[in-house]
Amino acid sequence: MNKENENQKAVKQEAPMSAREISEVFLNPVSGLYDRGWGLTFLRKGVEDGDPLCMVRLADVLLSEEHTEEERKEALAALEKAIKKNYAPAYTMLGNLYSAGKEVKKDVPLALSYYESAARRKNLTALISFAEIYSKGEDTPKDITKAESYYRKACKLCDPSIVFVLAVPFAKLLVSHPKEDKKATKEAEELLLPL
Repeated sequence: MNKENENQKAVKQEAPMSAREISEVFLNPVSGLYDRGWGLTFLRKGVEDGDPLCMVRLADVLLSEEHTEEERKEALAALEKAIKKNYAPAYTMLGNLYSAGKEVKKDVPLALSYYESAARRKNLTALISFAEIYSKGEDTPKDITKAESYYRKACKLCDPSIVFVLAVPFAKLLVSHPKEDKKATKEAEELLLPL
């Protein structure tokens, strides 16, 4: 087989870029090709193709900048589509929106149910959000035991190279625990030791 035929065969075997991959080229300001309109066009194509990541990314892009009411509705509809596909980041994003009252009426119980759905799917962001909500007790009764449980679950899922991000708030929680004892203090010290 000659060199030209080998190259043609290699080109044919490469998978074409997905709508999501193309959208990221246009949505990345560093690419030199930034164009929000084209980026949204390819994300919408990904949504039509049933890609839940495109659904969440579309919502994120639409809601991250100044947007119209029509775009807000489109973003929420995209998140609902992703939820129908049991995509954990969609549950987390809706939890964040309802928790903050951003783009929707604030509804902490509904936010907690979205976080719970995402946490059951082992979504790290949802576990951290749960831990923070219960450790602060701002919109729900403070529950240190639940907060500790969610921090522990998050630490188990977290890549060891970035677990330090959770170490400080978790350690503070452990030493502020009502039953502050030597075990909690030792555990907090072990978490902070690598730092």
